[in-house]
Amino acid sequence: MTDTVLLTLVAPRSAAPQVEDLLLSCPPPVSGFLGSDAAGHGLDLVFDEPGERVRGRARRIVFQVVAPRPAMDALLALLGERLTNVRLHYWITPVLALGSIG
Repeated sequence: MTDTVLLTLVAPRSAAPQVEDLLLSCPPPVSGFLGSDAAGHGLDLVFDEPGERVRGRARRIVFQVVAPRPAMDALLALLGERLTNVRLHYWITPVLALGSIG
């Protein structure tokens, strides 16, 4: 399973529909993903709403996708082509084990 990786994408909440649409249109092996709310913290944040600056945190959506590394490289290229106006942050980590329980 050494070529299986986890791609984590962090997107501004306002960009979530664009990212979701693109991920939903991906062919297998990208057959699903996880999306969850998050709060971004840090010195280099770009705030989308005035209230975010007051609170000191930016509303973000975190997407996670598991697939073979070549598929992730293709997905990152596609994201770069189609979402040029979205501030996406990402990282890729190896998946040591994957399965279902129950």
